[in-house]
Amino acid sequence: MIFAVTPYHYGSIQTLLDDKLPFVLVNSYQENTSSVYARPVPGMEKAFLHAASLGHESIGYITGDLTYLNGKDRLLAFETLAAKFRMKTEIVEGNFSRRSGYESFSKFSRKLGN
Repeated sequence: MIFAVTPYHYGSIQTLLDDKLPFVLVNSYQENTSSVYARPVPGMEKAFLHAASLGHESIGYITGDLTYLNGKDRLLAFETLAAKFRMKTEIVEGNFSRRSGYESFSKFSRKLGN
């Protein structure tokens, strides 16, 4: 079985482990499980480097669903890199959907006065 993105505390994982059923987590991870996970820092760091090279002093971020480990890890990476690059941040919570992306961008726009 392949589980593509699961909530952070997904109870069925322990059942699968207990029953010794094979499975793989995608964009999530948990102790004693097999997983495929894209680390957020390398790509995000390139984005920060680019923004800094253009002279930007602030940066915005739309989170993913924070009940998912992937969403939490990405937010932590963003906050860590913002501190490293000494950038002011504006964070709007999203949920990985197109609709939340659109709504979050609208919130950014209103905050910027556009």
